[in-house]
Amino acid sequence: TVHVLRTRKQAPKRKASAATTVEAYDEVLFDELRGLRRRLAAARRIPPYVIFSDKTLHEMARRFPTTPGQMLRIAGVGETKLQRYGKPFIEAIVAFRQGGEVGA
Repeated sequence: TVHVLRTRKQAPKRKASAATTVEAYDEVLFDELRGLRRRLAAARRIPPYVIFSDKTLHEMARRFPTTPGQMLRIAGVGETKLQRYGKPFIEAIVAFRQGGEVGA
């Protein structure tokens, strides 16, 4: 009797860094948006990621959306989140671009 062993081919492994690479963004704005998100989440007693993910905040800190239309082009921002949370984030980005303080 002859037995043949077959091996399964495995899919090539991806590098973790390639999957999580984030394009250049303004780190100061990102930190301020995270603070705003944290304050809003605390006031609503929800986890911060429910408001916007870090990926969404990275994109905001890269593209600087200052209108509802621009905000809707950010991944992770839909009509509902725009209505619930868009205004303070737009105001924060406008204030940041004008050199002002970002507030909740």
